[in-house]
Amino acid sequence: VAPEEETRLWAHNEDGSYERLRNTQATLNSLCLCSGQAIVMETRSDDGTWPTARLHTTRNSPENHSCYYQGQPGICGLSNLGNTCFMNSALQCLSNTPPLTEYFLSNAYLEELNLDNPLGMQGEIAEAYADIIKQMWSGRHYTVIPRVFKTRVGHFAPQFSGFQPHDSQELLAFLLDGLHEDLNRVRRKEYVELKDAAGRDDEVSR
Repeated sequence: VAPEEETRLWAHNEDGSYERLRNTQATLNSLCLCSGQAIVMETRSDDGTWPTARLHTTRNSPENHSCYYQGQPGICGLSNLGNTCFMNSALQCLSNTPPLTEYFLSNAYLEELNLDNPLGMQGEIAEAYADIIKQMWSGRHYTVIPRVFKTRVGHFAPQFSGFQPHDSQELLAFLLDGLHEDLNRVRRKEYVELKDAAGRDDEVSR
């Protein structure tokens, strides 16, 4: 596998199902694999999608029949799922924030995924957002259908789970907070004991 390629691992079970192995630091012994299970490596495609999630996630051209669309990276629409223009507008704003987009396109976020943060979302929001950004900036899509991203958001924020209109600022606040916690570099917060007086006199001066 080339160093610049992005991959993810799955456990292939005997019944034909797949289970995502999200902890990249795990060893084969710690995974507790059963007899008959196999490890499958998946590589992200050039269009920003994962082969296992490609169906119903993108639209290559206005006519939806060309597999060879080539456009300018970042100039990509987002399909409306019901009344989700509030979500799409927030995503487009963040997509056009250069430092943030470069952070995800360069895969720098992979080294900072915090799967154990109790305030985070096990890295799922960060990964779902990265998928959207990589598809929009691949130059291979006329539009992208953010169905998987919306499902992830609705799972952690049920108020966004339906197809009703919401306030774009509320979705943006949730997304930024989710990215902050999923990518929090502080792995273990040290307990700091507060000092009430710190040697000061208890008497209140008048």
